[in-house]
Order: sequence, then structure tokens, then C-alpha cells
Amino acid sequence: MVVDRWRHYLERGNASTAEIGVGICSESNEVSKLSPRYYGPFTILAKVGKVAYRLQLPEEFQIHPVFHISLLKRAVGNEPMNPTLPSLPEEGNRVEELEAILDRGLCMISMSLPDIELHTFRGDNPEGMEARNEVAALAMDDMIAWMQEGGQVGIFDATNSTSKRRNMLMKMAEGKCKIIFLETICNDERIIERNIRLKIQQSPDYAEEPDFEAGYRDFKKRLENYEKVYEPVEEGSYIKMIDMVSGQGGQIQVNNISGYLPGRIVFFLVNTHLTPRPILLTRHGESRDNVRGRIGGDSSLSDTGETYAKKLANFVEKRLKNERAASIWTSTLQRTILTANSIVGFPKIQWRALDEINAGVCDGMTYEEIKKNMPEEYESRRKDKLRYRYPRGESYLDVIQRLEPVIIELERQRAPVVVISHQAVLRALYAYFADRPLKEVPHIEMPLHTIIEIQMGVTGVQEKRYKLMD
Repeated sequence: MVVDRWRHYLERGNASTAEIGVGICSESNEVSKLSPRYYGPFTILAKVGKVAYRLQLPEEFQIHPVFHISLLKRAVGNEPMNPTLPSLPEEGNRVEELEAILDRGLCMISMSLPDIELHTFRGDNPEGMEARNEVAALAMDDMIAWMQEGGQVGIFDATNSTSKRRNMLMKMAEGKCKIIFLETICNDERIIERNIRLKIQQSPDYAEEPDFEAGYRDFKKRLENYEKVYEPVEEGSYIKMIDMVSGQGGQIQVNNISGYLPGRIVFFLVNTHLTPRPILLTRHGESRDNVRGRIGGDSSLSDTGETYAKKLANFVEKRLKNERAASIWTSTLQRTILTANSIVGFPKIQWRALDEINAGVCDGMTYEEIKKNMPEEYESRRKDKLRYRYPRGESYLDVIQRLEPVIIELERQRAPVVVISHQAVLRALYAYFADRPLKEVPHIEMPLHTIIEIQMGVTGVQEKRYKLMD
């Protein structure tokens, strides 16, 4: 959100100059610190992509003129603070040393961020702390503005590891929104080590660091800096999750939590975990109403649908042969129950919440019949498929609302789950796990006779698709 705020400022048309942040890696007295220094101001020539800008730099700078927003700072007034970059020593040995550093991707002239950030994270670096607090305040401003425009739950993703920072955020939110701090504590060295290695492998911070061990050392130093200033959360409303990652025991501490929405957040967190397991989503086999193009209903399977049911059973048997704790979830409609009939060896659970969207008075009709006999309803649905509610039926928003207990239970499960349901329902479930925007839910492709495998775990959510029939 900080990036969005910066971008909006630059795009309003009243900003023509900016200062660029350059950290110089040098041992000279002039630039002995690694903390970023700002030089400029310089004119913005053009926007490059969504979060970068090309600046008009003097030729003697000899650096690339395109910068990410995070490296820019708004120019205040007309007085240039540092109009030129500091010169580098020209001694032969020094040049060779800089070339060697550049080869390792650590030369600050090349804008390598990890070392800049490493120094910025130090508690004894007041300039770095001030810069981080400034960025945090900008992000919080964006969060509050979004909440005041109708947002209900916002996630402020930051360490907020000191009491001073947390008090700053609470003061900013006074009278505007309620803050709940979430602190996760892990004392299992094996899990910490695994998470560090995953961070080095997957974080954008180390995408351009070819040396894994160098990235590992850098991140360990960053953690050391955090540990020096860390203060446990004791102020305001908070939730502490202690040693809950492994799924074996642990505890959760809750302080000053009240109200419906905060209560639901606590309930959600209690039931979530990072145990790797797959969730398989599939529509029922083709039904007789599918063949006739009729919506809703409770028809049986077509011959093609029965063939898919057998193929699905073979797939599940092979895919989950070592997962005896897995379960099969269906709706209460017979086309999903019949699709699951051939699957053996796993418990089957019927959920009314997994039933297809209720088409109300349109149940059993084709879309052509609705267009002909109920043109106003047809047009209303075409204009806003997400919010349109069938007469005496449901909308997509209604379906999403009734799926909450299903989602909570899926998050709670530690064994694989096969969900056999319907198009609208699976669109909503898939959108939740794939983090798709709400407006896209009614338009997500969810074809018949296809399995979507969603892999849950510490690395996030990954998906695979298996098309069993054409």
C-alpha cells in the first residue's frame, strides 16, 4: 500500500521531481555508513511499469536511471540536499575490491537491497529506524483510509517488534479503527531453520543472490538485529500463538478481544495450521440437466457423468493410497453423491452448505428460457453476476457467506479432502484458496470432469489441474 500511495502522489500531476535513495558501499570517511543517502532532486521523465520511474540524471552519474518506488523520496522545497553523488577512490587496489564486491551482488552502487536493509534493521541506526517508521506510517495511513472507505478487515504486514512502533500505530488508529496485534512465537529450532531456508529460496529479497549461504548469513544477521530490539506484545488487544505451527500442542493467548468480527478472527486462527495436505476440488460428473442445459434441479448423472465417476474413483485411489485419514465431501444433491459412490475406503460427509446456488423461481429453466420469459432478470444477472440474486433464490455473495463453516473446517483438516460439489460453490472455494478478487468469483473457469488439486503448506498455496475426460 505504501507503493500505491507513492504512485498516486506521482500520478496526480503535481509532482515533477523526486530524490533517489542511493547507498554507497565505501570505506572512505565521507561515506562510511551503509544507510541510504538521498541525492537530488531530479525530474521524473516517465513511469515504467506499475512501480518504477525513469529519472533525468546527469550523464556523469553512470547509473541506470530507472528506480523502484521504494528507492524514491518526495522532494520537499527547491533546495537540493545532495546534488551530486560522492566520488569513488581511483586507486587500483580499491577498484579491484569494488569489482569483486559487485560480482557478489553487494555493491551499493548497483542498488543491491539486502545490505541496505541489513543496516536499516539495526536498532543502533537512528536514520534507518526513522526511515522504517516513516514507511510504516505511510502504510498505516493507507490502511486507515481504506478502512474509512468501507473496508472491514485489513492486514498490516510488518514486524512491529517494539512497543514504541506498536504504540505509534495505536495512536494513529484512535477513533478510526480497532487494532489487534497478532504475535506468533516459535521455539522449535527445526521449524525456525526450515523457515529461514524457505525464505532464502523464495523471498524476492534474495532472488538475485546466487549464493545460498551468503543469503542465509545475511538473513541470520537480520534476525539478530530484530532480536536485540524485540519486546513482547503486552499492549492493547492482541492474540499470541505460541508453538502452534507443528500442530502438536501449543497455546493461544487472547487479550482484550470483544465483538463479533474479532471473535471470528480468533476462531479462524485457532483452526488454521500449516500442515502440508492437498485439497481436491471437482464438479460432479455431467448430469442429465447439464445435457439439457437446465440450471439447478436434482437430476442423476448422464452416461458420461457415470464414466467420470469411475475415473475419479481410480484417480483418488492412486493419489491418496497412502492417506487413509482422507475424507470425501459432497453436497446433499444426488449428482454429487452419485459421483462419489465409486470411491471406496474413505469416509463420506454430506454438506448442505456445498449445494449449488439456489436458482429460486428459475430452477430447472435454461438461460434461453429466462432471457425470453424474464428479460429483466436476465439483464440484471448479466450486468452484475456477483450480486444478482435469483427471485426467491441466492446470489454469489449468499453462497460465499454460507461457505464460511466449510472453509473453517477445510483449514482445520490435517488430512487430504476431496470436495465434490457444483460450479458456483467451487468457484467461491477456489477463489478463497487462490486469493482471487471477489469480482472475479462468478467468472472463474470451473470445467466438468476436471480435478483441481490445491496443495496447502508452509510454502503457501500451489495448484495442479487434472483433466480426466474431454
